[in-house]
Amino acid sequence: MHRALLGVARGEAVFGPRIAERVLAFFARTPAGAVPAAVPFPQLTDREREVLDLLAQGLDNASIARRLVLSEKTVRNRVGEVLAKLRARSRAEAVALARDAGLGSGTGTGTAPGRASGPA
Repeated sequence: MHRALLGVARGEAVFGPRIAERVLAFFARTPAGAVPAAVPFPQLTDREREVLDLLAQGLDNASIARRLVLSEKTVRNRVGEVLAKLRARSRAEAVALARDAGLGSGTGTGTAPGRASGPA
């Protein structure tokens, strides 16, 4: 307590253990001056990016539908949206763009949080 009073007198901030833990956790996430990693294809939604990642892994619509628990029609729609947003003329072109951006490795890159992208 004495040390806390001396610290406040010197203009220091004194926090309780729970607040101190939250402050430290906040600053541990992004080091000072660091630029957060860029998300590939920011124009895509998380789900569209996830579909693109699975396309880049070589999965077809039926496999993507099973993996994401979606209908094949929904996957076709998402693929169409991805192609349009990326201005890609084909799936192959979209896959090439995705792989150039680091997607398709199967490590979960570019997928929505909590979603697995490894083999089923």
